[in-house]
Amino acid sequence: MQVEEVAHHRNGVSGEDFYVVRFMDEHNGAMIGIVFATDECRDEDGYFIVPAEFHNPRVAILALDKLPSIAFGDNSWRGDQYARPLYEAVVERWGREALQAAYTS
Repeated sequence: MQVEEVAHHRNGVSGEDFYVVRFMDEHNGAMIGIVFATDECRDEDGYFIVPAEFHNPRVAILALDKLPSIAFGDNSWRGDQYARPLYEAVVERWGREALQAAYTS
């Protein structure tokens, strides 16, 4: 998996913020991962971290070449299989500012 871009989205004034990761998967081509921050991905100061173990990662995956199809079974991917490298990409790109950006924007 090769990460190409990581972006933070505020999702309006009061929506749940999220991160979008554009990446290449060696088997499935160009993909987008949408990463939502959960409590297990925050340290005691509220900063984004990669947990030692995921219990229920909030990750959605779409293959770009299958868009505009968003149908289950056609453009469906197991987010848990991509979770760790995607969360790591967010931390690498945004560092300790990742979650704080959402609260101070």
